[in-house]
Amino acid sequence: MIVTAHRIGFFGAIEFHGLNQNKDVLASVVDPSRVIATMAFTPTGVDGKMPEIELRMGDITINAFFDTGSAGSLELTESMKKTLEDRGNLTLTAREHSYGSYETYVSATLKGINYGTQDLHDASNLTFKIGKQNLLGLGYHFLKNYISVWDYKHHTLTLLKPS
Repeated sequence: MIVTAHRIGFFGAIEFHGLNQNKDVLASVVDPSRVIATMAFTPTGVDGKMPEIELRMGDITINAFFDTGSAGSLELTESMKKTLEDRGNLTLTAREHSYGSYETYVSATLKGINYGTQDLHDASNLTFKIGKQNLLGLGYHFLKNYISVWDYKHHTLTLLKPS
């Protein structure tokens, strides 16, 4: 198997593609016993390098994207904010300052997130704002709970249990 580095991300994360001996098909480099979820994504962002998926909290669907260069963010409409707070999925906390900034802001924690039937870790320390859409940005505060395998060729992102 040949392993090549294609992209170095914000935190030194490297996208590895293991190719079979014919160099035409991705080889399996993931231990199946460690897989939590394999999520099909739509490539978005610059050069399609920002995976976007649909996640759920009960009967609510929210679009989410993954961004290793961000702590995480959450934009909700006023009505969705109220619904998620009423259901206990959303907690908002006023903060005095953020990393590298001395302005006050609102931090969000989102609970009860799942992909299909698989429950995922809570998303915390999200920068929150009211907006025109419902969009969850999952950054390093979420991804630190997993080892992630990003397969841009097949548009899948696999979350693994840490070793």
